[in-house]
Amino acid sequence: ESDCEPLRNAYAFIFLFKWSKKSSPVGDAAASAAASASDIFFAKQAIKNACATQALINVLFNIDKTGVVVPDGDIKVHLGSELEELQSFISEFDAGMKGVTLGNVESIRTIHNSFASPTYYEMGVDPRDQKEEPYHFVAYMPINGRLYELDGLQDGPIDHGAFASQADWVPYCMDKLRSRIAAVEESIMYSLLALQPDKLKTAQRRMERIAANPDLDEATKQAQIAECTAVIHVEESRRAHDAQENERRRHNYMPLIMGLLSQMAKQKLLQASLRKTLAPCTGVSHAQ
Repeated sequence: ESDCEPLRNAYAFIFLFKWSKKSSPVGDAAASAAASASDIFFAKQAIKNACATQALINVLFNIDKTGVVVPDGDIKVHLGSELEELQSFISEFDAGMKGVTLGNVESIRTIHNSFASPTYYEMGVDPRDQKEEPYHFVAYMPINGRLYELDGLQDGPIDHGAFASQADWVPYCMDKLRSRIAAVEESIMYSLLALQPDKLKTAQRRMERIAANPDLDEATKQAQIAECTAVIHVEESRRAHDAQENERRRHNYMPLIMGLLSQMAKQKLLQASLRKTLAPCTGVSHAQ
């Protein structure tokens, strides 16, 4: 339970795993069928390689049903006018039509594609020999006091049962995930993403409340403001770092690499550099 403490305010988890027939979810089919006909938003995946975006949309359109209380801020998740209009428009569609509609929303497709890594060409590789391992994203979240799995490859939400109280949903979810991972022993390739309240906005709102609180003495007020300032600094630094890393990941370095190789070849440096690089692997010493 102590491991779950930093995640206690999570809205949902998105679970990445290596998909196989053995990894199919196990839940209450009858309750799941009832859930698909209830007010739970669920869209089936209609676009290949869009499971992460699909999981995120399924979470966002159910986030008002989580019961998660945000400390120090009363900060709600605001979807924005475009997503709110989309949610209202497709709310009465069946799961399949919701998925098809989401796949045709230009703004969602543009954002999804903006995170794709650049495609590099490979020489001497037969495409028939390239076998991509299937990985899949699914969402786990509390909805109206029960844990649901939202997997776009399924026909509807998977009901994993009720948890004792709102404070227990994260440990309850972790137990279900551990059981699922243990059932597929041949793979250790997993990742778990937590969707949590915005730490930056929460700290900013808390700092405003502290500064405006007349009941706090000056020393206490300054100490608490310093704590908030430290959190704000960490979050701003992390976001700047993440933005830079995303830019580097998406950048196409192939023209630079080809340009450097071309110039090295023109200056007759390429072969010598290649021999020097391969020397530790071949056991052949490089003559200076």
